[in-house]
Amino acid sequence: MLLGLTAITTSCGTSDKTQPAGDTTAPTITGTAPASAVSGVNVMSTVTATFSEAISPSSLTAATFKLAAGLTPVAGTLSLSASGTTATFTPASRLDGNTVFTATVTSGVKDAAGNALASSTSWSFTTAGAFDLRAAQIAFNSTSLQAYMNATDAGIHTATAQLNAQVVQAADNVLFTLMTESAGSAASNSFGVYNAGGPATTLYQIFPGAAAAGWFAAVLISGGNMSVALFDNRSVLQAQSSYAGVTSASLGFYMQGPDGTSCSQDSRNGGNAQLLTYAATGQHAGGLWECFESSPWASADRDFDDMVILVQSAAPLLPSP
Repeated sequence: MLLGLTAITTSCGTSDKTQPAGDTTAPTITGTAPASAVSGVNVMSTVTATFSEAISPSSLTAATFKLAAGLTPVAGTLSLSASGTTATFTPASRLDGNTVFTATVTSGVKDAAGNALASSTSWSFTTAGAFDLRAAQIAFNSTSLQAYMNATDAGIHTATAQLNAQVVQAADNVLFTLMTESAGSAASNSFGVYNAGGPATTLYQIFPGAAAAGWFAAVLISGGNMSVALFDNRSVLQAQSSYAGVTSASLGFYMQGPDGTSCSQDSRNGGNAQLLTYAATGQHAGGLWECFESSPWASADRDFDDMVILVQSAAPLLPSP
């Protein structure tokens, strides 16, 4: 975990707002995220506090909004919404798993009239168990994938940050975005999920071969049923589909095309990796990057950029129990 000073940025258009003369009402905190005492919080989460009125940007500092694990401060950056009512702390790196964190907002936070928060407020939450790194990182031709990540999610080193996330436990609502494709067979390659615990692989398609970069799918999994709403890169609905028998507690990902089927589980690929997974950071924090190699290992160019999917969820994507 990184230690250090916290920087602050303010959203465009935010300024110390002039309050009516005679304003003596102290701001209060009306909501926090994560909420107090919750567990299973995604290790890539940000921490927010919502106020009853706009606060002065100059009063939001490393001393007035902070996050710590016990006595160890967490480094990160602060930002304030354009309305001035929501402050966000973004950790500089992913939080430790299975750890209690305490957020504190002090009475140093003030509104534009100088009214201080009535009292300091603290709340605690517990993170979920994070994915471990692959025990042995996969050596591959990383140049093109690393260049893509440098431009999209600069906090990732593709050669050393590969997660052991071959099977995930998904939340009810999951957003899949097709970020890029470079395989020559891109127009024929599809993507979806499968139940990782079963002996046979029944595939549930999310992206058809016709999908292109920028397409996204809103997926709802509930009671063993999965519904998919597919949109193009202009947010125009392209298709809707539904499947029965989907087990959200134990999901694998697949890519299928003329070169065969690549699964997230090495064991289904003859013991070879066909998918590399990374924890997303920055604006995509909380998500997972799923980076596929389309060809079987023996004949592959091993660049793992044939299809890159960003998986984001309303709740933590956890290691499958």
